[in-house]
Amino acid sequence: MTKLRDAVDETIENLEKIRDAQNPPDNEVLIRLDALYEQKIRLLEVHINEATDDYKKALKSLNSAAKSTKKAIKDLSRLQEALKKVATALDKMTRLLQAGPAVLHG
Repeated sequence: MTKLRDAVDETIENLEKIRDAQNPPDNEVLIRLDALYEQKIRLLEVHINEATDDYKKALKSLNSAAKSTKKAIKDLSRLQEALKKVATALDKMTRLLQAGPAVLHG
């Protein structure tokens, strides 16, 4: 699950850079950051089976979001595209973290 946490961390880090470069920060950036912070906390509370399709989909989506947000740091015209990818990644994370065979609490 380290890979998943790393992808969350990278996406958060990139969005924080975008937030800090804006005055005032884009409201959608703040909303996505808040959701990512919450998901990161939830990830710390559970053990996840990395072999599941839900894990693989979430990881792929988060990696895509991380890459897209990194590009948006240099070119803010890419921000909306990046935020859509973050939203998609958050949806996949939510599905992953819902009680199911992929999530092992404790």
